[in-house]
Amino acid sequence: RLGVVQRDWRARLALLAVAGGVGALVFAWISPACLAGPFGTLEPLVRDFWYLNVLEGRPIWRQGAPKIALLVAPSLAGLALTFAIWRRTAPGPAKARWEVMLLVLGASVLLSLLVVRTVAVTHIYALPALAATGVALWRHGQSRATAPARIAASLAVLLVLPVVLGQVAMSAVAAIAPAEPTDPATLAPCPTPADLAVLARQTRGLVMSGVDIGPTILVRTSHSVVATAHHRNHAAINRVISAFAAAPDDAATIVAASRADYLFVCSGQHEMQNIAQSFPGGLADRLARHAPPAWLEPVPLPDGSVAALYRVRLAGK
Repeated sequence: RLGVVQRDWRARLALLAVAGGVGALVFAWISPACLAGPFGTLEPLVRDFWYLNVLEGRPIWRQGAPKIALLVAPSLAGLALTFAIWRRTAPGPAKARWEVMLLVLGASVLLSLLVVRTVAVTHIYALPALAATGVALWRHGQSRATAPARIAASLAVLLVLPVVLGQVAMSAVAAIAPAEPTDPATLAPCPTPADLAVLARQTRGLVMSGVDIGPTILVRTSHSVVATAHHRNHAAINRVISAFAAAPDDAATIVAASRADYLFVCSGQHEMQNIAQSFPGGLADRLARHAPPAWLEPVPLPDGSVAALYRVRLAGK
């Protein structure tokens, strides 16, 4: 009976499914809190205004149609070619290796549909089949009798390069379903090197900014920031979002408690736009309308800048 299991791929797959199911049950029994995943403890504001907008960690169906084509085309092509090669390979060690590759790639494709950032690994798993197909196409092209036929057939090798596959698929989908127009304000560079130069000249302190531009401030200036976009620092991210969402008087209390010396914002970027639109009259909305509360002192930035820099003037911060 063991020999039958070893020869029959369906029996081996069933055993793997049983083993995986038992493992999942044991995991759920020992660590039920882990079922919520690494983002299960995020505060509601952090989840809604940060995590859900980090598209690389979201499922494939949360992406735009052209991006879906860019990411999925190499994976599906690799999976189809791996299956075709496995089917055509004679029984033996080579077929067994392609069988393993087919199972690994199939599982990786499913995972990449649920978490988009894993598609990079999926594309790597697709490379053996794409490479084998590319070699076959090249040899076929070189065997053609005429130069035009050799050139045309050899150029077909480009179609199994993941980057070419993705770009062709994305261009085709974009032609059929054009992307929605983007607000020009979200395309304006912010912060610019000139903005950061002004910030860097200020007395060293703690900056409250949108979490997406926090790393840039850390790299380009000597200042510290209240939070950056890292979920293990979710309490600080919640503090930042809460401050920008709150009415100015309530925001003053949050900013004072954070002991921030400066506020630096790019109101045109999605992060701040989402908060401003969701909380009319809140601090982010007021700053977007260039109506800062009295406890914020504007610091001039270069002409044409879409950023805003303020000194915090609060007692007890």
